[in-house]
Amino acid sequence: MKRMAALLTLLSLPLASGQTASTQGGELQRLVDSAAPGSTIRLEGRAYNGNTVINKSISIVGQAGTVLQGDHTSNVVRIVAPKVSLSTMTIRGSGKDRNTSEEQAGVRVIAPEVTLKNLVLADNFHGIHLNGEAGSATIEGCTITGLNVASQGAQGNGITIIRSGNHKLLNNTISGTRDGMFFEYSSNDEIRGNRITHVRYGLHYMYSDDNVFTHNSFSGNMGGAAIMHSERLTLENNEFSFNQGSRSFGLILQGSRNIHVKNNAFHLNQRGLYIEQTVQSRIEDNTFFRNGVGIELWSNSNSQVFTRNNFDRNNADAVIVGGESNNQWFENGVGNYWNQPALDLDQNGIADAPLKYQSALGRLIEQNELAYLFISSPAMTIYEKTNQLFAHDLAVITDNYPLLHRTGRPPLWTVPLALLLATAGGIYALRRNP
Repeated sequence: MKRMAALLTLLSLPLASGQTASTQGGELQRLVDSAAPGSTIRLEGRAYNGNTVINKSISIVGQAGTVLQGDHTSNVVRIVAPKVSLSTMTIRGSGKDRNTSEEQAGVRVIAPEVTLKNLVLADNFHGIHLNGEAGSATIEGCTITGLNVASQGAQGNGITIIRSGNHKLLNNTISGTRDGMFFEYSSNDEIRGNRITHVRYGLHYMYSDDNVFTHNSFSGNMGGAAIMHSERLTLENNEFSFNQGSRSFGLILQGSRNIHVKNNAFHLNQRGLYIEQTVQSRIEDNTFFRNGVGIELWSNSNSQVFTRNNFDRNNADAVIVGGESNNQWFENGVGNYWNQPALDLDQNGIADAPLKYQSALGRLIEQNELAYLFISSPAMTIYEKTNQLFAHDLAVITDNYPLLHRTGRPPLWTVPLALLLATAGGIYALRRNP
């Protein structure tokens, strides 16, 4: 009897720390362990406590009220098998210790062809983390919120992708994290229909090529999207708005090459588009509306083409910082819309004379970036006008074919011009026929 009692006592002791996560998990872990590869686990609308490792190709489907509650020590869900699908549930409670060997997340993926759909992730360090072998993942319809801490730097990103590619990130909503989406060495991705607000950078993107970003919204962040050291990207039909602060921007291109920025809306940013050490990019069909500066272009960026962009009521439409640069502000006889008075006597939609746009703001920014604090001040407008009149060494943007908006009726300035021409014609006729 004594031996039997001792055996029962040993069985009741806590599991040794060296045992696998599979035996330490909660109820969902036991369901995963007993499931056959290729099967589907359907969860009830309640909480499932404990961390889970998914090590076989299965689908796990929740419903309204399904919650995977981690124990705040590790990843809530760790996926190490290919072709896993996880959908329709809330995932909470990852570890938050930044000194661990791997940064922890609500869902951590290290296997290919994983689908994460309609998840709600909160109270995690990173929302979703993909790296290594996690290629060809689909993350769709997920809602990710940050930790609501005082410092954004004290928490992780909404979605982090490192050294893996061919992903699809579709129609996700991210707010309150450090960066909304962070990419490093991740190529051939499609990022479409995502909405990112109240983060440091909506998109933080480094050393990644051949990706497409379409129909995303980056609003109310310190920076909308930061593209760094990357090549052959397309950013089309995105919105960059209300990204405000002394160093804020809608989109920054830095140290990159061959970036295509087309048909995007830059509204009410401190800087709409910031370009530095970037070459051979196309900036076309974008709208820059009520930004502090529409485009800030540093002279170390060359061989850009700017065409058919619409500049409307920015404090400064475009500034060149660091002196002249070799960029082209028109292509094949088509320039940009500058919203400035111009003559178009032949009514072909192109001004009759080139536009030379000068700004002293670039020189001021080069000397002290705190100038942005006063970008909306009437004093800055006076400073600009004074320098345009009297300074002769300002960097100049030359658009040989500035475009005029066609509204279906002639601009107001053509009415007095027409009257003047008619009067002159009448006087000339009277003199010839006294």
